[in-house]
Amino acid sequence: MLKIKKTKPYQHNSKSCIYYICILTLICGIVPSSALLSSYNVTSVSAARKTLSNITTMQEMTPAICGNSAIGESTTLQDIRDDNNYTITKLTDGNCWMGQNLRIVDKEITPEDSDVSANFTIPNEANNFIGENNNAAYYAGDEDYGAYYSWYTTTAGTGIAEMTSDDAISSICPKGWRLPTGGEGGEYQILYNGFPDATWNTVNNKKGRWLGATSVSMGGAFFPAAGRYSDGDLYAAGMGRYWSSTSYYNQISANILSLVQSGINPAGIGEKSFGYSVRCMTDGNTAQDSTVSVTVPKVLTIDAVSKALTLEADPNQIIE
Repeated sequence: MLKIKKTKPYQHNSKSCIYYICILTLICGIVPSSALLSSYNVTSVSAARKTLSNITTMQEMTPAICGNSAIGESTTLQDIRDDNNYTITKLTDGNCWMGQNLRIVDKEITPEDSDVSANFTIPNEANNFIGENNNAAYYAGDEDYGAYYSWYTTTAGTGIAEMTSDDAISSICPKGWRLPTGGEGGEYQILYNGFPDATWNTVNNKKGRWLGATSVSMGGAFFPAAGRYSDGDLYAAGMGRYWSSTSYYNQISANILSLVQSGINPAGIGEKSFGYSVRCMTDGNTAQDSTVSVTVPKVLTIDAVSKALTLEADPNQIIE
């Protein structure tokens, strides 16, 4: 007679051992044979939903990850293209935004790491802000102000002078990110409408405005008044200009977010040849993961008290 010591249930994850146990249980009559027919299959289980706190690089971001995150959830992510780090926060509009201005320059970006369909080179040329189709970018080393880009560069060459409506289809944002839309009804306008604060603030000795809320933890992001770059020089620090993906109704203009001490215009207009700041965002209102399906090997469990044989998923044996 088979004797089983009355202790905690016995588990083993070896397929061969399970077969031997199955034979013994059949012989000893612990369970009927029909209960053993599926003794070693795989099953699906639900894993925890991934949020901002579960990723480390900008390129891992997806709309589902943003959607799963809470308003005010924040983390620091690395852009693998140049190893720059950015604070990322889910703002009160439900989308995830960069907390600092983009500062990538002097790099060739690719569809594997950026919001592009073909390779594109971002220069670092202070004297090339001339004409509407100029590929121009300049970074002076100030991490709070970031780099300055022409609209052609910002849109990775898809925003050209001849484009007088609609949105550019690419950008120099990391893969998984994009430019905000502009104009009335654009995403800058929506973000501002949710928190139309008129306060002029100072963060890290830089003037600017909070959008979304007055702190990161409440779902806000600070936009410094970084000025603009043109004609080989930086102008009008104390004025903020941020590119959108939306072209205006002529060859020389595109929509921007404009902010100064006296007010803010989330549907402003800027010249495509000028160097303005860039903030990237990820949609968070369109997709959420309710569960994540994974497969795991089943584990045979014999209850020594009730003599019941059961199969359980082993959480330590997740198969990606």
